[in-house]
Amino acid sequence: MKEGTRSRPMTLLSTILMISLFLLMSVKVHASGGSSLSISGTIVNSQGVLTLVGQAAEGRTFKELYVDNKYEKALSGSSFTYKLDLKKLDPGMHTAYAELDDGSKVDLGRRFPVHIYDIPEIATTEFKTYGTYLLYTPNHTGLNGGLFCLSVKAKGASSWSSIPPKSGVSGYNTLKLTGLKPNTTYQVRAFYSKDLGEGWSYTGDATGSYSKIVTIKTGPKAKPPVKSIKISGAKVKKVKILGKWYKGKWYKSYYVYETTFKVTVTMKKKPGCAGIYIGKKLVKGNKKKYTAKFTESGKMKGKKVKVSVYTYGNKSYGACSPSVVKKVKVN
Repeated sequence: MKEGTRSRPMTLLSTILMISLFLLMSVKVHASGGSSLSISGTIVNSQGVLTLVGQAAEGRTFKELYVDNKYEKALSGSSFTYKLDLKKLDPGMHTAYAELDDGSKVDLGRRFPVHIYDIPEIATTEFKTYGTYLLYTPNHTGLNGGLFCLSVKAKGASSWSSIPPKSGVSGYNTLKLTGLKPNTTYQVRAFYSKDLGEGWSYTGDATGSYSKIVTIKTGPKAKPPVKSIKISGAKVKKVKILGKWYKGKWYKSYYVYETTFKVTVTMKKKPGCAGIYIGKKLVKGNKKKYTAKFTESGKMKGKKVKVSVYTYGNKSYGACSPSVVKKVKVN
């Protein structure tokens, strides 16, 4: 009983201390602020404006407004309404805060989004298809991560399946879609998600605007029927790299070794394709024998190198097969 009697005052004391600490913290926050900065109206696209509304605490006045930590506008008075031109901002998440006469700052408490809600554009050259998956890499910037989506369906199907937005799918990053069927024609279109991230959403009509439909085909499931891969005609030569000035410093001439050779790929039968890739080199044609010349750094003669071979069905987007990879001696 005595132990239980002691524990109650300790628990009560702890509770009182916690409440006191919370009140002190609240008073501190209140003492440093009492002012507010908010957004009036709906988040709009970057072709419009964003209305920022500030209200200072009693006895305080606003001095300056900052967007992304850069000076935006001089302020005066205990309140302000400012229309921020979003066309000046890049797509992405942004910050804003106002500075008061006592040097304190008040911000929105979170970032706000800016995005270009025009109709998205996609092209077949931005896709690379394989047997059971595709890769999408935008060749243009301006796609804010988490907003850009793809919608896909097999040609002839009635319903579309949406690929949810992926964080960081912007600029030159790549989105991978798996679960496709080999040798199948698909239709793909792009659109912008209504979810702008960090709790914001957009309800404008532009989110219903789809890009043009791009038609692409996946590659075969099977690897190419490779019979043999041979390397011949290897020659090693010494190459002089001329001296040059670089950032105010002279770098002397020096020598390096290079090895040139020919790779010959022989198929068991014609693979039924538009051509093949030997490493990163494209060789056109549907035939039983392919050759390509290579130059590699260093003395490679007598050494073994990895050679990958896969077919492609379309020069724009691939329709590639899985790779055959072999170690081959450089002769």
